Amino acid sequence: MPRLLEASDVADALLVVSFDQDIAEKVGGKARHLAWDNLPGVLTDYARGRDEIVRRVDELVDELATERRALIETRDEATPIRNFVQRAEGTR
Repeated sequence: MPRLLEASDVADALLVVSFDQDIAEKVGGKARHLAWDNLPGVLTDYARGRDEIVRRVDELVDELATERRALIETRDEATPIRNFVQRAEGTR
């Protein structure tokens, strides 16, 4: 069941995505905030609304993966996280 965001919900968040809600004050710079406003309404046109949300989620996942790879590449070759990722991706 959807509910309004509480300031306490943001305490441990790194990223907050909102849909047609003015939550900038509640996020207050504590986390990255993406406002996905004015999407096609899923109650009016489910397929169109779903497709737009899926498109944005896919873009966000790609962006986060790119940021993660860049972070790992800037770390020393011998770091445990890089070794773990390389093993998981089969590149080592």
